[in-house]
Amino acid sequence: VIDRSIGNKSSEGTNLGNMGIIYKTLGEYDKAISLYQEALNINRELEDKHSIGINQGNLGDLYYKVKRWRKAKEHLRLSVQIFDSIDSSLGKAVFQGSLALILAQEDEIDTAIELVREAEEPVTVHPFENGKFLCKKAHVLHLANIKEEAVETLQQAIAISVELKIKNNSE
Repeated sequence: VIDRSIGNKSSEGTNLGNMGIIYKTLGEYDKAISLYQEALNINRELEDKHSIGINQGNLGDLYYKVKRWRKAKEHLRLSVQIFDSIDSSLGKAVFQGSLALILAQEDEIDTAIELVREAEEPVTVHPFENGKFLCKKAHVLHLANIKEEAVETLQQAIAISVELKIKNNSE
C-alpha cells in the first residue's frame, strides 16, 4: 500500500510477488495466484524481465501444486525462456527443475532427465536453491527408475538442508 501511494511500482511488484509466496505457504492458492498476476502486470508494465521470470515461475510452481499441470507447464516454460533470454542461468535452472518434474510425471522421462542434468551446475552456487533443486531432481530420477542416483541426490539435498539449518542457528 505504501509503495502504491508513493508510486514505487518496482517495489510494489516485488511486494505483491512476496505476498503471493506467503499466501501459497498458507494454502490460500487463489489469493496467491491473484497476487502473482498483479505482480506480473506491474513487471510487464516496467518491462522487468527478471521479475517477470520469477513470477511466471512462481505461478508455474503453484499451478503444479494444485495439479493444474497444463497451466504449470505454460508458466514454467515462459519463465525458463525469459531467464534464458536474459542470461540468468540460476533463474533458468530453478524453474527448469520444476518443469522437468512435471514432464517426468507425464512420462516424458528423457526430456525431464535432460533438463535436470542441464540445470545442475548453475544451482550449485546457491545452497538454498540447490537443495530445492536436488529434491526435484531426485523425484525425476525416481520416476525414471534410476533409484540409486535418486537416493544419493536426496541425501545431498538433506545434507544441504542440515548445513543451512546449522548455519542459520549459529547466526
